[in-house]
Amino acid sequence: MKGAAKFDALQRALETRSPRCAGDKRFMRDNLTPDAVSVLRRICWACPVYVQCREFAEAARPEDLGGIVWAGQVRTTRGREAVA
Repeated sequence: MKGAAKFDALQRALETRSPRCAGDKRFMRDNLTPDAVSVLRRICWACPVYVQCREFAEAARPEDLGGIVWAGQVRTTRGREAVA
Protein backbone atom coordinates (compact mmCIF):
# COMPACT_ATOMS: atom_id res chain seq x y z
CA MET A 1 0.00 0.00 0.00
CA LYS A 2 3.00 2.28 -0.07
CA GLY A 3 2.03 3.49 -3.54
CA ALA A 4 -1.49 4.32 -2.36
CA ALA A 5 -0.17 6.50 0.46
CA LYS A 6 2.16 8.33 -1.91
CA PHE A 7 -0.70 8.79 -4.38
CA ASP A 8 -2.81 10.32 -1.60
CA ALA A 9 0.02 12.72 -0.75
CA LEU A 10 0.30 13.72 -4.40
CA GLN A 11 -3.46 14.30 -4.61
CA ARG A 12 -3.35 16.52 -1.50
CA ALA A 13 -0.52 18.56 -3.04
CA LEU A 14 -2.52 18.93 -6.26
CA GLU A 15 -5.43 20.46 -4.33
CA THR A 16 -3.41 23.64 -3.80
CA ARG A 17 -0.74 23.55 -6.51
CA SER A 18 -0.91 23.02 -10.25
CA PRO A 19 1.71 20.75 -11.83
CA ARG A 20 3.84 22.18 -14.61
CA CYS A 21 2.98 19.19 -16.81
CA ALA A 22 -0.79 19.78 -16.72
CA GLY A 23 -2.16 19.49 -20.24
CA ASP A 24 1.27 18.91 -21.79
CA LYS A 25 0.86 15.81 -23.95
CA ARG A 26 4.63 15.43 -24.37
CA PHE A 27 4.68 13.70 -20.99
CA MET A 28 2.58 10.87 -22.45
CA ARG A 29 4.56 10.22 -25.63
CA ASP A 30 6.54 7.08 -26.32
CA ASN A 31 9.95 7.07 -27.99
CA LEU A 32 11.13 10.42 -26.68
CA THR A 33 14.48 11.65 -27.90
CA PRO A 34 17.15 12.44 -25.32
CA ASP A 35 16.70 16.15 -26.10
CA ALA A 36 12.95 15.94 -25.50
CA VAL A 37 13.50 14.15 -22.19
CA SER A 38 15.96 16.85 -21.18
CA VAL A 39 13.32 19.54 -21.78
CA LEU A 40 10.70 17.58 -19.83
CA ARG A 41 13.12 17.04 -16.94
CA ARG A 42 13.64 20.78 -16.61
CA ILE A 43 9.86 21.24 -16.49
CA CYS A 44 9.60 18.57 -13.78
CA TRP A 45 12.42 19.92 -11.67
CA ALA A 46 10.73 23.35 -11.52
CA CYS A 47 7.33 21.87 -10.62
CA PRO A 48 5.71 22.71 -7.26
CA VAL A 49 4.66 19.06 -6.78
CA TYR A 50 7.94 17.49 -7.95
CA VAL A 51 8.72 15.79 -4.62
CA GLN A 52 5.27 14.22 -4.26
CA CYS A 53 5.28 13.15 -7.92
CA ARG A 54 8.70 11.54 -7.61
CA GLU A 55 7.78 9.72 -4.40
CA PHE A 56 4.58 8.38 -5.94
CA ALA A 57 6.32 7.29 -9.16
CA GLU A 58 9.01 5.47 -7.18
CA ALA A 59 6.42 3.66 -5.02
CA ALA A 60 3.89 2.83 -7.76
CA ARG A 61 3.90 -0.19 -10.02
CA PRO A 62 5.06 0.95 -13.48
CA GLU A 63 1.85 -0.26 -15.13
CA ASP A 64 -0.21 1.97 -12.79
CA LEU A 65 1.47 5.25 -13.72
CA GLY A 66 -0.41 5.95 -16.95
CA GLY A 67 2.28 8.23 -18.29
CA ILE A 68 5.77 8.07 -19.68
CA VAL A 69 7.63 10.85 -17.86
CA TRP A 70 7.24 11.13 -14.09
CA ALA A 71 9.42 13.42 -11.97
CA GLY A 72 11.90 13.80 -14.78
CA GLN A 73 12.35 10.06 -15.34
CA VAL A 74 11.15 7.98 -18.27
CA ARG A 75 8.99 5.17 -16.93
CA THR A 76 7.46 2.32 -18.85
CA THR A 77 5.71 -0.92 -17.94
CA ARG A 78 9.24 -2.33 -17.58
CA GLY A 79 10.14 0.30 -14.97
CA ARG A 80 12.39 3.31 -15.11
CA GLU A 81 14.58 3.71 -18.18
CA ALA A 82 17.74 5.69 -18.51
CA VAL A 83 17.77 8.12 -21.40
CA ALA A 84 21.11 9.69 -22.29
